[in-house]
Amino acid sequence: MSLDDFANALRAQRTPEVFLLAHERVVRYHGRIDDQYGVGYSKQRELISAWVENGMPEGDAGDLPEQPEFAEGWQIQKPHQVIAMRDRPFSVPAEGVVDYKRFVVDPQWDKDKYIVESEARPDKRCVVHHILVYVIPPGEKRRDLRQTLAGYAPGSPALQLKDGIAIEVEAGSKLLFEMHYTPNGTPTDDLSYVGFRFAKKEDVRKRLRRRLAANHKFEIPAGAANHAVRATYVSRQEENLLSMSPHMHLRGKSIRYDIRFPDGREDTLLNVPNDDFKWQLKYILEEPLTLPRGTRIECTAVFENSEYNLANPNPSKPERWGDQSFEKMMIGFMDTVPVKDEF
Repeated sequence: MSLDDFANALRAQRTPEVFLLAHERVVRYHGRIDDQYGVGYSKQRELISAWVENGMPEGDAGDLPEQPEFAEGWQIQKPHQVIAMRDRPFSVPAEGVVDYKRFVVDPQWDKDKYIVESEARPDKRCVVHHILVYVIPPGEKRRDLRQTLAGYAPGSPALQLKDGIAIEVEAGSKLLFEMHYTPNGTPTDDLSYVGFRFAKKEDVRKRLRRRLAANHKFEIPAGAANHAVRATYVSRQEENLLSMSPHMHLRGKSIRYDIRFPDGREDTLLNVPNDDFKWQLKYILEEPLTLPRGTRIECTAVFENSEYNLANPNPSKPERWGDQSFEKMMIGFMDTVPVKDEF
């Protein structure tokens, strides 16, 4: 993209490549507007537009920021255990669409585990779109979506829990690696892996729980510009909300978390008015928010399946739930812990 095209895109506020500069992203935590990721989008948009219109003059080289240093190795401390997704690499083809690959691994955990740090790492970043590591409980055949032990997407942080909080995994559980590959024109072998650090049970006070507001049964009509889909989570115990992680695919337009307390109070917890599939972010509250039993959190996602969504693979057909990026998902993930100590 040329800088002239860049300026035109800023004016039109439509092109996905400049999405984060061309749109304001507002995050609201129960009454407080916060730009969590440190980017003032309106000011940057105005500044870049003025710079392009003035002929793009070179600035003072002395004002250049220091070049970032990218750390090698683990984000977490040295893992107590590293587990590969399987015993041999998976061969990613040069072209085409690769369906989600799911590999089951037995970590040989004969005692309950309490995970305080985890990090999923791609072997070949150039073809790994994302990694999710789930738990398959003993005696079960399916993964438990509420027990996600680790995840990877470009730019995502590792899991690092503090203050006596841990994820409990029952002895005899297996792990399921969900791998999303994106061919890049070259055949590539990948053997991704995950690392864990554990705590002793006597050092754990509370267990982290993943909550879901998800809707699997919806259809976005062809050409729809603003199709709303809703899902609700109801708290069955008093718990503290720690974070929220909205998840949609390429037709996602906006998503909002609204809360209604048992006493009738209502508020908006999180509002992302211009969602971008390339930025799958976890929004962590500065202070935990207590959810009394019976609190309702409703997630409202809006999808755009029209030709004006330039990221839309095919606006001429209706779209339903599916794993691939060109299909649709609607999940409002949340992390909570009980208010009272469990151990």
